[in-house]
Amino acid sequence: MILSKVKDTPQRDFYLLKTKENAWSRSILEEKIKIDLYAQHKDFQHNFDKALTTTEVAKYTMQFKDEYDLSFLNLSDQHNEKELESAIVDNITKMLGQFGSDFSFMGQQFRLELDDKEYFIDLLFYHRKLKSMVAIELKINEFKPEYSQQLNWYLHLLDKTVKYSDDNPSIGILLCKSKSEITVKYALEIVNNPMGVATYNYSQLPKEIAQSLPAENELKQIFSNTP
Repeated sequence: MILSKVKDTPQRDFYLLKTKENAWSRSILEEKIKIDLYAQHKDFQHNFDKALTTTEVAKYTMQFKDEYDLSFLNLSDQHNEKELESAIVDNITKMLGQFGSDFSFMGQQFRLELDDKEYFIDLLFYHRKLKSMVAIELKINEFKPEYSQQLNWYLHLLDKTVKYSDDNPSIGILLCKSKSEITVKYALEIVNNPMGVATYNYSQLPKEIAQSLPAENELKQIFSNTP
């Protein structure tokens, strides 16, 4: 299927690798090609070429997308950042499906401390293949340059206070509702830690569909702040 539907060699390599990593069935692979998953990864905005070695850039870029579909969260169309964060944690297995099999969840509102001051990362993951912590900050509005400066500070603290000596540098992902590509480009030019900016799309699922989705009560008991 890859050879017949994909003509470009780098795209073929991408789908071959992703199929192997994620054990995609033929039908799943066909859907990924149909939605042009390769383009979503290729268009992902980041500063990896500045913050990482040349050999690492392609490997890191392939792990992230330019846009994520979070419609499975079953939120109201109007939601705040806390509601978005809690919904992701309540549906962490589905979220890991969006990110990939190599991501492991480390915590929500992950606490950092320096000089008697506390800082909290919205969501923290560990990527087993990259051997890097991945800090994700959630924003329900358009990207602002100050977001990247805040996340840059969090990454610096992670590397100084949490990272093990054999881990690679921590990675930051800003997940925003929208972004201006030129603003993101300029903002990332003055950030020295590896970081990318992606967007998320969300539309509330019809009630009859949402009700048919598998319940995740066990995860809610572990992660949710609500009784």
